[in-house]
Amino acid sequence: MLVNNIDISIFKAKYLNKDIQTATIVMLSEWLKNSLIPLDLSKQENYKPLKIQLKIKDVDDESCLNNIGDLIKQFENCTIKFDDLSLYYDCTIVNKSHKRIVKGKYTLDIELKSGYAYKPTITEAMNRVTSKTINILGNTETPCIIEITASIDTIDIIVEGFADDPIIIKNLKTNKTVIVDGESQMVTVDGINKYGDTDMWDFPSLKPGNNNLKFSRNNCDIKVKYKPRFI
Repeated sequence: MLVNNIDISIFKAKYLNKDIQTATIVMLSEWLKNSLIPLDLSKQENYKPLKIQLKIKDVDDESCLNNIGDLIKQFENCTIKFDDLSLYYDCTIVNKSHKRIVKGKYTLDIELKSGYAYKPTITEAMNRVTSKTINILGNTETPCIIEITASIDTIDIIVEGFADDPIIIKNLKTNKTVIVDGESQMVTVDGINKYGDTDMWDFPSLKPGNNNLKFSRNNCDIKVKYKPRFI
């Protein structure tokens, strides 16, 4: 098991078991007078609860307690990867407790919350085309990153299918890559802010299943990167 890409064995810890729940879903609905069925107004997905139990074994109690403290610091804000799952979890700690079994041996129970689970980044290349349909894995919407490299100076490019309204990127320069990052919510070229050359209401994202993407010009090399998300 990894926490922040660190093997927990560094802390003399061994993974025992886990309990991972899907995200809590809250549906807001109202049953109007004379209506035969309730009216669904909105849906909200809350955090995923996770519980993990570890065993810490070291030469004495003091060493164990130091390892427990170091582990808890890692779990405060962390990315978790279990050996038997391909998913990653970005978590914050909710509660923790430890119990002494015998000298130099403890169990550590940790409760966490995670917004979602996700798989490693997938990259889709769309070079010199005006449309492409891609099938997105996962079961919930996920932000994505669009990288656009123009082969010649270009006034603008309009991309569709990433938000309710088209996204317009202006003043593209030859061989300069514009990055529209839906994860960090930034637009940059060579690390410099280019948000002023964009016209959009929302940062790009993709929905599970087929996404029909369109591009107003075919003189650009385009990459779309995303992490499949799961509730």
